[in-house]
This record gives sequence, structure tokens and C-alpha cells, in this order.
Amino acid sequence: MKLLRDPLGRPIPRLYFEGDELDVECEQFVQNHMDRHAGGFRLPIPTDEIVRMIEIESEDLDMLAELPEGEEGHTDYLFQRPPDVMISNRLSEQRYENRLRFTLCHEFGHYADFRIMPRFSQAQYGSRARG
Repeated sequence: MKLLRDPLGRPIPRLYFEGDELDVECEQFVQNHMDRHAGGFRLPIPTDEIVRMIEIESEDLDMLAELPEGEEGHTDYLFQRPPDVMISNRLSEQRYENRLRFTLCHEFGHYADFRIMPRFSQAQYGSRARG
């Protein structure tokens, strides 16, 4: 993790994470979820467990969202509550399993950013940090 700087060289309250750091955080999150809700970690992670993880961690998961053509998933970040996640009805209804799994994980990745960042920024900047 490193603190970024603005064009004048001043530190700004935005964090940058290396891919390895995010991998560790996300892998730990998935491991904990599977241990608590699925009887332990196993690969491949069942699609139903990915869905359950999003349902538990988000405010709302809409698996039958009517999204514009070409948009398969969407995450709305909301102030002081978990985000809403929408998955295109085309993926859910036609059961494109691999594409559905990819989209679910992609959208959860946005949520993981949302969830991980406040914790790190709080530690870095104290209790006045905003996530």
C-alpha cells in the first residue's frame, strides 16, 4: 500500500494497492465466507456460494436487472450502506454459467474495493477518514 500524491507533491487521501495486496485481502474474505457458510473452502467455488456472498454483503442483489445492451453487471455505491448489485437478466435467464460467474465476481470485486478501502484509510488517517 502506498499513499498517492497530487501534481504538486502533496499527499492525498487516496490509497493505491498492489495486486498482491488485494489478492490477499479478497482471498481471506472468500475463505472466511466459505468457512462460515459453506462448510469450508473448496474449488471451484460454487456459483450459488458466490451469489450468497453477494447477497450477504450487499444491500440488494438483483439477478434479473434490465440493464442496457452490452452491460452485464452494475454496482451502485451508496452513502453509509452497502452497495446495490445488479446482474443482467440475459445472463441469469439464459444461464451463461461462465459469463455469469465472471460477472458476479467482477461486481463483487467492486464491492471488495468499497469494503477494503475504508478499513485501510481509517488506519492510515484516523477516525475522520471517509471510505
